Amino acid sequence: MTRPDATQDRQPFVAPRLSILDQSPIGEGSTAAEALRASVELAEAADELGVTRYWVAEHHGSPGFAGTAPEILVPVLLGATRRLQVGSGGVLLPRYPVRKVAEVFSILADVYPGRVDLGLGRAGGPAESFPQDVADLKKWFGDDLQLWVLGASGSSAALAATTGTSYAFAHFLNPGPGQESMRAYSNLSPAPNSALSYHSKALIAGTPDRVHPVLMDLARTHDTQELIVNVLTHDPADRLRTYQLLAQLLSGVDDDGGSS
Repeated sequence: MTRPDATQDRQPFVAPRLSILDQSPIGEGSTAAEALRASVELAEAADELGVTRYWVAEHHGSPGFAGTAPEILVPVLLGATRRLQVGSGGVLLPRYPVRKVAEVFSILADVYPGRVDLGLGRAGGPAESFPQDVADLKKWFGDDLQLWVLGASGSSAALAATTGTSYAFAHFLNPGPGQESMRAYSNLSPAPNSALSYHSKALIAGTPDRVHPVLMDLARTHDTQELIVNVLTHDPADRLRTYQLLAQLLSGVDDDGGSS
């Protein structure tokens, strides 16, 4: 008896879905208010581009970023869009009472059913209770919203798998353990759902023809069907144009509306 060729069962690789991570960057000579308005406008454009999800970050003490409160910005963006998944990327859970986070996002999930993501990070304070807090939130929400663990190590992948959440690996923070972490999550989780988060400048810059194979290889080697991209430019027009090009690349549509 000969061993079956594993390649016979292998499905053709599908281009990854595009999602956005937005830090609401404040450009030189601009204000936080202008940066936040630009985030709303970018989310509206992403809704039309067919982007899968739009996450806003939480930063404190960073004068270059206006995104300090995802729980405030998320409902603004949900109200400005029609179909986009919107969420936190992520709430720094050690900073807050877990019940308060649960109550805030429960309201959002009730008002916008099926469209709310809650991404959880362990930075921001003592994190000893983080695994239990994630488990408690998973129990609280059930299937009412999509809960994500954000991390950059094998331990975060294992936590996401054992608690039954989705998992986003922060490639831009620590790319080294990416493939191993994503593989561990896929193997341990009963219903894996993962994404790879990266900053554009941490990966590549160039023409669409140069960027496309890099994106495809990144998704393929990490066995993920979704890339969450943070474009590091301060000019809102440049950011929008970059995401337009990325959407065209991953959908196989060129600038003229034809297939590439």
